Amino acid sequence: MPASVIVGLQWGDEGKGKTTDFLAEQVSTVIRYQGGDNAGHTIVIGSDTFKLHLVPSGVLYPHITPVIGPGVVVNPATLLREFDELTARGIDVSRVRVSHAAHLILPYHVALDRAREARLGGAKVGTTQRGIGPAYEDRAARLGLRVEDLVDPASAATRLARVLPEKRALLEALGSTDHADAVNADLLVELIAAWGKRLQSHIADSTRLVQAAAQRARETGHHVRDEVAADAAIMKRLDAAALSRIFDESLALANAGLLVDRLAVLRVNETPTR
Repeated sequence: MPASVIVGLQWGDEGKGKTTDFLAEQVSTVIRYQGGDNAGHTIVIGSDTFKLHLVPSGVLYPHITPVIGPGVVVNPATLLREFDELTARGIDVSRVRVSHAAHLILPYHVALDRAREARLGGAKVGTTQRGIGPAYEDRAARLGLRVEDLVDPASAATRLARVLPEKRALLEALGSTDHADAVNADLLVELIAAWGKRLQSHIADSTRLVQAAAQRARETGHHVRDEVAADAAIMKRLDAAALSRIFDESLALANAGLLVDRLAVLRVNETPTR
């Protein structure tokens, strides 16, 4: 079995990060295939503690290619901040790859998240207010910008021109009064261009990359070394949880299946059969 998928069957905090880190020493690729930067994986190595929100924990192993897949919603500001923090601590982030098809969390997503929570008051959902839910809304509605738009400012400007009037009107309807910069097209295009310059070398077709790794595993018979570890929390899907849960996530195994073409489901307390 060249690919293993780690799925939390609750709402998070089941130890997916620890499990991924445990398996990572034996694999070539670690993938984050959905979710946003509200996730927190704490990895302790000796006296060093690393807290990751977007970068897959495999980045701590020099032999691993860490991949952020197309089902993830990516806040470039968070990603670059993590890159800088890891680099300052001597961790090589040049191996990290981000799917060109992953959707972006932009400032207006964060503004919308905060405005909705503020309007709900005591009935608020309790989101992390990082714009993850609104970004997934745009993904489903085919309105979102993707990572590939970071390196195509003209495309980004065109897409923003289509979506910003709606976002501006929605924020005003929600009573937001501090969203001017979040829906300023010129500022957003400038920000996107700056992000693109820094992230360009990390952008890749992650599906092809991971499928190639899985193929190598089948050809070499290295069913452990070339395993692929990934994580998700299944109860954060809207169709599996109460509507009051933190945010929606796409079907876990379906998202993983976009990356690897054969999956086997195994409970953590089961023994594999050959």
